[in-house]
Amino acid sequence: MQRVRALDPFRADDYCLLQAINRGEFAINGLRNRDLERLLYADVPADLQPKHRRSASVSRKLRLPRAH
Repeated sequence: MQRVRALDPFRADDYCLLQAINRGEFAINGLRNRDLERLLYADVPADLQPKHRRSASVSRKLRLPRAH
């Protein structure tokens, strides 16, 4: 099993992630990478490469609460 850093709710990015995950709509419909990406990032990239990087970043962020 790979080591994962601790969640720190006082860090701005961890706080935003926890706040986004705790939305009630995800209790009903489930959680998707695309939904979190829309909540965590304001703009939509026009190019595919930044979109793939952003998707990978959200996947790495989702690993934190899943591991704990």
